[in-house]
Amino acid sequence: MTKLKDLVGQKFGRLEVISRALHYNGRVSWVCICDCGIPKITDSKSLRTGKTASCGCIRISHGQTGSPLHKVWASMRERCNNPRSKSYPHYGGRGITVCKRWDNFELFLKDMGPRPPNHSIERRKNNKGYSPANCYWATTTEQARNTTRTRLLTAGGKTMLMIDWTRQLGGSSALILRRLQCGWTVEEACLTPINKPRCRALNN
Repeated sequence: MTKLKDLVGQKFGRLEVISRALHYNGRVSWVCICDCGIPKITDSKSLRTGKTASCGCIRISHGQTGSPLHKVWASMRERCNNPRSKSYPHYGGRGITVCKRWDNFELFLKDMGPRPPNHSIERRKNNKGYSPANCYWATTTEQARNTTRTRLLTAGGKTMLMIDWTRQLGGSSALILRRLQCGWTVEEACLTPINKPRCRALNN
C-alpha cells in the first residue's frame, strides 16, 4: 500500500492545507483555507495538478484577481473568516461577518460599485457586519473619524472610546489615532499629556 503523503502545511495556489478530511467522494481529501478566509475541501490530485487553486474566488472574480478592488474584497473576507489572520480578533473574533451575498465578488462589485481613488470600505455601524446596507466607500478622513468614535481602548485599567481619551487629554480629535500610527503603545497614546516633548507635532 502506498504511504499517504501528508500535505498539511503546504500551499497550493491560494489554498493552505490545514488538516486531513474525512472520506470525501471516496478520495483522500484535505481541509484547506483560502487566502480570502473561506474553507475548502478537495482531494490530493486536484491540489497537486492545480485544478483546485482557491475556494472559488479566483473563478468568480472574472479576471480581476489581484486588482485593488478584488484585494479589498479578499481582505474583508479574510479578516472575518480566517482565524489565522492577524486582524481576525478585531473582526471575525468579535462577531463581525460578511453577508453570504458577498461570497460572490461580482455581487460585491454590483452593490458597492467601483472603488473611488483613495477610498476604503467602511461600515456605518461598527458593531455590525459587512453588507450592502451597512457599507460605503469612505475617505481616509471619514474612516479616521469613525475609528476615533467607535474604537475602545484600555489604559491604566480603564476602558473608554478613543474619542473620549482624546477629549480627556485636550488634544485634537485624531490625536490618539496619530500617536498609535506613529508606533506609540496604547498606554502611551492614552496617558501621555500633550505637553510632553515626545513626537510633539502629533500633539496638536
